[in-house]
Amino acid sequence: MITQKSAERKLVKLIAAEDLIHQTWCGEKFEVVKIASPTEKGNLAENFLAELIKSLGYSDVEVIPGRRGHYDVGVGRGSRKKKLEVKLATQDTNENFQFNGIRYDTDYTHLFCLGVMRSSIRYLMIPKKWLTTKRAQYHLVSMTKGANATFKLTRSVGEMSDFGSFEADIQRYMGKPK
Repeated sequence: MITQKSAERKLVKLIAAEDLIHQTWCGEKFEVVKIASPTEKGNLAENFLAELIKSLGYSDVEVIPGRRGHYDVGVGRGSRKKKLEVKLATQDTNENFQFNGIRYDTDYTHLFCLGVMRSSIRYLMIPKKWLTTKRAQYHLVSMTKGANATFKLTRSVGEMSDFGSFEADIQRYMGKPK
């Protein structure tokens, strides 16, 4: 006979026997990111990016709350405003990052991908136009077979930058802070 307690014991036993990726993250610096919900990860990445950009002297930085816009972080004003779509992925068992939910049909100027490893982070910033003009370099794969609405981008650690080049990249894409 299966009871609630026997079912729970069985699950705990299987969890202990499985090689779950979370187990390799236990006790690591960014463990909490691995177990966060998708919404929490998105909010974390958006606020992190906005804070970093503000720390470089940019004054017009906004985070679009509650997934209500076509982009997540805005930098600047008017027609020169840069609109960043922000994605966060944790390193998978193949030591890659898979950034999901990338769309062509929304209004953003740059895609910012934050890759979180157990104890380090990397990033990739891509102008949206490059997703179509440099398709071979930024190969996006449809997330749904036979559909072309949302895509995923897979990158290895080596294809992403460490934050030592972040300020130069932000200035290259956003211009100098005013």
